[in-house]
Amino acid sequence: MTDKTAARPAPDAELAKNMATIKRGVDARVGEIRRGLAHWIGDTTTSADHTPVSIALLETAIDRYLDIHDEADARDLIERALRRAAQRRRGPLQ
Repeated sequence: MTDKTAARPAPDAELAKNMATIKRGVDARVGEIRRGLAHWIGDTTTSADHTPVSIALLETAIDRYLDIHDEADARDLIERALRRAAQRRRGPLQ
């Protein structure tokens, strides 16, 4: 019996370079938006609003994502975002 599972082809160097460039651009834009939101939230809310603001941001992000993608993709987005946030908290060496 032969193995019918095909190995994933490695992306060529040009594609990998383009993907890395796009990822850096997206990461930079995400950082800009996060800083802007943090500044706006700091200016327009109080510390008593911490939980409602967090819930509103999460639900808004999920709603926006579900407008375009299906639930499975949204779950993947949430899991990846949680892993990135946890990694930022742990630091690069842990």
